[in-house]
Formats: sequence, C-alpha cells, structure tokens
Amino acid sequence: VATILSLCSFIDMTPVPDTRIVYIIPEGWEFGYTITQVIKQSHIVLHTEENYINLDIFSCRPFSRQKVRGFCKVNFHMTKIRTRVFDRKFGKEMRP
Repeated sequence: VATILSLCSFIDMTPVPDTRIVYIIPEGWEFGYTITQVIKQSHIVLHTEENYINLDIFSCRPFSRQKVRGFCKVNFHMTKIRTRVFDRKFGKEMRP
C-alpha cells in the first residue's frame, strides 16, 4: 500500500481511501496480487506475478511516463520496462 501511495505523491495524483488489495490464489499460471487505488483523477491498478508487474495509470491529468519508469526501476527493481500510453480523448496509442 505504501508504494502505491508513494507513486500517487510522486506523480502528483490524489489518492481516495481506501486502497484495495486482492491476492489471487495460485491456479495454473494465474496468481499474484492486484492492488487498486482510486485517485481523484481516475485510478491506478498494479498486478503482480513472479518477476513481473503490470501497472495501469488511468488519469485525466497528464503525468510523466519517464517519472513512472524511474519510480518502477527504483521501487520494483525493474531492469526491463515496456510502456504503452493511450490518449484518453481519442482512444489511440501514442508513440513514446
């Protein structure tokens, strides 16, 4: 929970109580945690698996993708990061 709240602060988003954490019991390849944080600007969802995370930041307020990448490298010890950014207004993928 502290890491998600730190991310909110780091990218200037306002968290709305309460952070929700769900553990998916191992069943085949599906397992790990899903952490959902509602923010004033929309939501942040983090899915974890062994050696893998998927972070979804859905926001009507612009934020720095580079800051998020740096945050993930430091806080999740990521060595390989792939990002995709979609323009909410037009629903299309934006180039890095």
